[in-house]
Amino acid sequence: MYSPQPHGLVIEGGGKLTAQDSVYVDAVVRRFLNFKQVSNLENLRRYYDLPNGGHFIVQYMGGVFKVLIYKNPIDEDKKVDDILKLDIPMLFCGSIDNELSTGGKASIKISSVTQKRLIHYADTGLPAQQLKLSRFHVPINQDVVPEFKRGKTQYQLQRPTWYSGAMAEVMQIVGGYGKQPKKANFKDKTFEDVQMFLPNSILTEIKKELDGVRMPGYKGFPDVTGKYQYDYKFTKTHAVGFDPDGSPWLLQVSEDGLYAMPLPIIPATTTKAFKRYILDKDDTELIAILDRFKALPSGESFPSDKSEFEAWCKAGVIIKLCDTSEFYKNKAYSDACGWSFNTNGSKCFNTCYNTEDEYKVGYSYQISLSLMPSSSEFGWAKQVTVTGDDVDKVSEYLNNLKSALDLLISDNSIHVRPILYKLRASLDKVIERANLENISTDNEIQFWNDLELEPIANHSAEMTMVDHGFLYYDESIDFYGSAVYYDANISDGDGFARNFYGFAKYNNSYVHKNSSALIAFPDPNSSDMPFRRFDFSGPTGEENRKNCNTIMYGYYVKDVLKVIRYAIDWSLFKKPVAWPVPSFFNGARMGLHIPFKKEFSYGWSYQVGLFYTTDFDFRETEPQFKNTCQNEPGNIRLYATWDGLNKYYLFKPKLYVTESQNSGQASAIIIPYFDRSSFVHEKIEGKRKEKTTYLTRTQEIFDRYGYSTKRVDDQTVVVTNVTDFGKEYYAPDGQVAAVGDKFSNLVGYFAEDYRLSIESDHELIDVSSIDIQEKYTVRGDTLGTAAQIAHQEGDAGDILISENNTYYADSCRVTFGAKSYASIRLGKASNVFKSAEDATIFSTNHTNQNFIGVINE
Repeated sequence: MYSPQPHGLVIEGGGKLTAQDSVYVDAVVRRFLNFKQVSNLENLRRYYDLPNGGHFIVQYMGGVFKVLIYKNPIDEDKKVDDILKLDIPMLFCGSIDNELSTGGKASIKISSVTQKRLIHYADTGLPAQQLKLSRFHVPINQDVVPEFKRGKTQYQLQRPTWYSGAMAEVMQIVGGYGKQPKKANFKDKTFEDVQMFLPNSILTEIKKELDGVRMPGYKGFPDVTGKYQYDYKFTKTHAVGFDPDGSPWLLQVSEDGLYAMPLPIIPATTTKAFKRYILDKDDTELIAILDRFKALPSGESFPSDKSEFEAWCKAGVIIKLCDTSEFYKNKAYSDACGWSFNTNGSKCFNTCYNTEDEYKVGYSYQISLSLMPSSSEFGWAKQVTVTGDDVDKVSEYLNNLKSALDLLISDNSIHVRPILYKLRASLDKVIERANLENISTDNEIQFWNDLELEPIANHSAEMTMVDHGFLYYDESIDFYGSAVYYDANISDGDGFARNFYGFAKYNNSYVHKNSSALIAFPDPNSSDMPFRRFDFSGPTGEENRKNCNTIMYGYYVKDVLKVIRYAIDWSLFKKPVAWPVPSFFNGARMGLHIPFKKEFSYGWSYQVGLFYTTDFDFRETEPQFKNTCQNEPGNIRLYATWDGLNKYYLFKPKLYVTESQNSGQASAIIIPYFDRSSFVHEKIEGKRKEKTTYLTRTQEIFDRYGYSTKRVDDQTVVVTNVTDFGKEYYAPDGQVAAVGDKFSNLVGYFAEDYRLSIESDHELIDVSSIDIQEKYTVRGDTLGTAAQIAHQEGDAGDILISENNTYYADSCRVTFGAKSYASIRLGKASNVFKSAEDATIFSTNHTNQNFIGVINE
């Protein structure tokens, strides 16, 4: 055993060796010299890490023995740098079945790759695929999503599909971490405390790659409680965007503006050593995450404390891209409808509304983002080396700050980490301050706290209003009242009303007035009524009507924006026309006695369907009734009476009215629970079979010709020329008398001063059954295309999305992985309609799943 030889000792970076560092260096030097002597080597050079931060090189070259130490002053206190650089959480991939979770444990089904990862890729001893773990019995994060406090665990209600774009992918991934163990147990057979295990050789390489790195605004490890940290709502939306280098950025939109910061990640998973290791193990799930995000997301969010948020803004880590106050002065259709982002986070879209002069007006806004690469990879502040004449001054300056920083650390100050990041990120400022005279430690802490650095990336964004319009319906219109009441001209003040059996039933109530415009948004704050109808009411009356063609909802499918519009054109709503059926009064003049057949439409002409989408448009314009009328006079009975030689006739005709295939339609839009990027479109149609009725009424009319008479020898004799009352009067036999004719020569019979009375009754006799057929069609768009995977048709008496008069529609989707499964459930008791393509082994037929991790199987 050899004693250490005299050697040159050089410390660069201004740091000082701790006692543990010194002992370690002496031991290494001794082993180094022993190895050189035994090996009989002329030259030898080795690299080592210091126990308390930094590294050193021991070399014997050309007869010169040196120890070169690289240590920054701020590396000497590990409490300052509180990231867990080498820790990697265990990722579980599969699904959680909330309905099978009991006793504080969640029922989880895992993938075959996860089975291998849990036992560190061993060849034998695979765990069961179905596990029950308290690790995933994670309570609701009531600081972020208090609306879900009724849920037993966060996996019940806070589904990844509430989010959009890459954030939905991140939510599914980080949901696979669960609660983090206080102490990792790599051999834990229960898998409650198991963590990712890496060989020492891989850990050593990772440590070298991460030496001296500081995280920008996050710690680099999941929240120990396992709770989701991201929000999905209108008031605050988190998302993920990518710069041209493919680096991910965490985004936040709220009334304070649009902000970006580097996506919090697990630092060890960024290294070449880690990627080489999982490639060697063929861990396709972790590889997929690295290919998309360059690392495993940690699930951390923006700082929740306002002062800490502002401190990282000053550090240049959190960057404001644009103002959003113009959008947030308006109201949300539902707080569940946050901003929808496209695939790479370069665009986002949302809708809102307000009330102006008693009218509701809808607005649509789009934000275009330009995300640029960071000045350093991942935004990290990496270790720097001080050389030359500034070493001593910088070392003294930082050592003087250390006591003040230690005090901040002991007080759990939120300012210490931003200050340390600034010290690492701005060496020029450190040197400048170190060369000042009469330095006050308190003043220096205040200086670094107040210092505002340039943003680490040159991001920008622009918000634009892309659509606006009225959201209005005139509630004074009642199709099923005024449209079926017609004046039959029987006599003054006397009308003829026809019963009409309404159709287009929706949720067991007839659609009329504004309920024919039904759009329902999810309301996660209410468990009893999870959907909220939008009220289109406004000033009534024809003069107040406003045409509408307004976007109410929009979402991105990858990079394609899909929208739902409310549209109404009041010029298509026309008042009832006169009933074009000959009148019973003065029937001869109208030709009622002449057989006829006529097809016509009458009643309101109106717009059917008030919504259309990017994929579906069922709107129509049609009159309310389409009919064929046919008169059949039947047996005509002729009566002749004399009253100044006027002739009268009595008819009892039947007027047949045939209604042919009348139809009505109501459409509704439901934004499903748990799914920001989808909708359910319901179309309900009412049809009736052909129905025939006839109207009959005894009718009296008089002849076209009249005669003047006088009594001659007890006989009535025509004494003047014939009076012609005009062509509109009845004259089936022409003139039947002339001057000099006596009554005894006339055809028929008469009774002096006799007139038949008109029957005052009228009848509506249905000669066929009324058969109203109501059918519904439901289309769901859960895959983000017009795939209609929730397509359903049936009897409207059993509408699927109605359950005890409460709307219910939810869905689930795989947001990240090789599988593209999606399903929609309409009504809690109904079947689950799912995509037939790429079905995952984690799907079930009794509930919608919450997928976690990467779904490749």
